[in-house]
Amino acid sequence: MRRNLLKNKKKMRISFQPVDNPDKVNTHLLSWLLAACSMIGPFATDMYLPSFHQMAQAFGSDLAGVQMTLSSYLAGFAVMTLFYGTISDMFGRKLTMVTGFLCFSASSLGAATSDSLSMLVLWRLCQGIFAGCGMVIGMAVIRDLFGGPKAQMLMAYVSMVFGFGPALAPVIGGIVATHLSWESHFYILTFISAVLAVLCLLFLPETLPKEKRMSPRLGTLLSNYASAARHGAFMTANTALAVAFLGQGVFIAGAADWCVEVMHLSPDEFWKLFLPMVSGTVIGSWISARIAGRLSTQGTIRVGFCVMFAAGVFALCTMSGLLPEGIVWAVLPLMIYTIGIGIVRPGMALIAMDFLPQSRGLAASMQSFVQTIFFALCSALLVPLLFGNGALYDLAIAGFGLLTISLWLIAMNMRLHKSAQKQP
Repeated sequence: MRRNLLKNKKKMRISFQPVDNPDKVNTHLLSWLLAACSMIGPFATDMYLPSFHQMAQAFGSDLAGVQMTLSSYLAGFAVMTLFYGTISDMFGRKLTMVTGFLCFSASSLGAATSDSLSMLVLWRLCQGIFAGCGMVIGMAVIRDLFGGPKAQMLMAYVSMVFGFGPALAPVIGGIVATHLSWESHFYILTFISAVLAVLCLLFLPETLPKEKRMSPRLGTLLSNYASAARHGAFMTANTALAVAFLGQGVFIAGAADWCVEVMHLSPDEFWKLFLPMVSGTVIGSWISARIAGRLSTQGTIRVGFCVMFAAGVFALCTMSGLLPEGIVWAVLPLMIYTIGIGIVRPGMALIAMDFLPQSRGLAASMQSFVQTIFFALCSALLVPLLFGNGALYDLAIAGFGLLTISLWLIAMNMRLHKSAQKQP
């Protein structure tokens, strides 16, 4: 009996040793775990949106004041995503992930117990600081283990499962806003992040061997960041990926306005916006996974761009009044657009990370930083200009889609030019 107990203890022993063979990794378990870890970001962003009006009443503020809780979260998220990949390059993927979720859980508890709007803004900033670990390190883990079509397929599957997060978050948030208090959102996040910390401790493989870890010297780190920032093609590709998200990002950040003021929906009807939006992401990610290996990565991206262009055309038709009125037709361009994002995002992310093959954690951090800072600026500066005007939301879909395609073509031309210069 004692031998059996010892065997069980050995099986349950938590390991921080790097995985020796990627083929031994359970990719199904890994994709679900990484998707769940990435979901904490949209849960913290979307779940409490239906309670914006309730929070404004509770704190005696207007909607713009409550919007600062979203902007502060995104600011913290953006700044810290710049460092998570590098931290995991130095100390390993697993330790960084577990520590990040434990700190996020503590920050969520602080947000739930806030007695003023300024304190909530501060705790939301702390939430944002620790929320980025799942998304950034998840991408690095996939790229550590796999390359080529298998990496694209796994990235697409993670995106597909991850896509359910923004759909579930506002549904749960609507129920909470209708039947419970606004604080309940943050108690739920406290519990979820604590569970994720335990799951990562038990099941996340360490994918970065100690001999490949980065030296924690400040000079080296600054040099690596400066080198990445000067990489024109890398930064342009990251900007294209960030701009692509803004086509749906304006609807996420402006959900309280678009749903209530433009479409006259109640807080428990926010799902009518988020369900089609997330369904598009899931469908697009599924398509990307299915065609991985059949088309080149660039071929897959071109398919996605065609879908995004079609979404822009539908958006302009909606804006011009050429499509019937109603919630179904109002969300159709957005759903088509998110199908396009689901198709292009895995390939664009992988190609951008491959510009810095020796520092994939740093590359993932820079990638997430650019996306988040663009979303934060969009939320704080652009979205308030759209308030109350549904046509401007549609114009954002067409404009950001066209800008994404243009930036990506520029990035790829820069890469070809640089490759031609290296050839003798």
